[in-house]
Amino acid sequence: YGKGKFDYEFIDPNSNIVRAQNAKITRDATLVFMMGDSQEQVTYISEQEFTSALLRLSNPGKRVVYFLGGHGEPSLKNEGDTSLYQLSVALQGKNYTVNSLNLLSDHKIPEDALALVVVDPQKALTAEEVDLIKTYLDNGGGLVYLSEPPFLSQTPNQSNPLDDYLKNTWGIEQQNNIIIDPGVNPPIVTYSKSYGQHSITNKLSSYAVFFPTAHSVSAAAEKPENITLTPLVFTSENTWGETNVNSIDQGVAFDQQTDLPGPVSVAVAANDQKSDAKIVVIGDSDFARDKLFAQYGNSDFIVNSIDWAAKQDNLLNLTPKNQTTRDRKSTRLNSSHIPLS
Repeated sequence: YGKGKFDYEFIDPNSNIVRAQNAKITRDATLVFMMGDSQEQVTYISEQEFTSALLRLSNPGKRVVYFLGGHGEPSLKNEGDTSLYQLSVALQGKNYTVNSLNLLSDHKIPEDALALVVVDPQKALTAEEVDLIKTYLDNGGGLVYLSEPPFLSQTPNQSNPLDDYLKNTWGIEQQNNIIIDPGVNPPIVTYSKSYGQHSITNKLSSYAVFFPTAHSVSAAAEKPENITLTPLVFTSENTWGETNVNSIDQGVAFDQQTDLPGPVSVAVAANDQKSDAKIVVIGDSDFARDKLFAQYGNSDFIVNSIDWAAKQDNLLNLTPKNQTTRDRKSTRLNSSHIPLS
C-alpha cells in the first residue's frame, strides 16, 4: 500500500544478531522506523504508536513547551481524572519536551520556550509574573491559557493581572458567566456547534469539542493595533452565558436583561502581526484533563492550540489519538469544581 514510498524487511534477531544490535533491538516484536541516520522504535503495535513514531522521525529537533506551576495548577506527571498527564504524553509523542515552570521562583521564561501553557491557576498570577509573560510575548512568544469561570476560582473577587493584561493589551475579554445548555444533562455541560476560520480548527468540523463548566471568551469590538483576533469555537443558538451563578443549583432560565445569548464564543486566538506573538485563550480547562482528553475532538483542539502558539504549524491536526465513542445524550460528570449530581 505504500506504493514505493518506503521499504521494509523482517529481521530474525536470533539468526542475525549483528543487524538486531545495530538497530538497538532488545526485545522481540520490535518495529524500527528509520529515516537517514535517525530511527524510532515501537514495541506496542497500534496506529497511535505508529503515528507518534513517524511524527518524531519526520520532525526532528528540540522543541520545548512549559506549563506554568505554583498556583495550584493540575499535575502533568500523575495520572488522574483532573490531571494533564495524557496531554503531556500526546505532546511528547510529537517530539515536544514538556517542562514545568515556576515564575515565582525562577523569575524568567527560558529562551527555548516555544510556548507557555497556563491551566486553571487557583491563585491569581502576580503582577511581576504577568510582566515576565508580557516581555516574553513582546519578543514573539506563544501563550495558551485555559481558564475557568471566575466564580469557580478561590479568589473570585480579587483582581486578576493576567486577565486584565489580555483584555487591555490584546482585546481578549473573559466574561464572569457559565455557559448553559438546556439540552444536556447537566446543563452546565456544552458542546461546540461551529468553528471560526482558523488553522487550529479548520480540520475539526467533523468533531465536537466537549466543555464542562465553560465561560465565554470573546474578541473586543475594537481590536488593538496590529492584533488579529479570531473566535475559534461557538456553542449552539440554544445556549447562553448565565450570569446569575448563585441560582444554578435551583434551576436556571435565560434572562435577556443580564445573560449572554447564544451562540456563545468559548475560545479566541490572537496574533500580534508586529512581534508574531500568538495567544489562545479557552474558557474551560476540564476538556483537556485526563478524564475527557480522549473524547470527541478534545485532544485535537488543545494540542492544535499549543502547536499553533508554538509556531509548529506543520504539526497541526497530526495528533495521535485513541478513538473513544460516547453517548452525548447520557453524559454525566462529576466536576472537580462544583457538584453536578
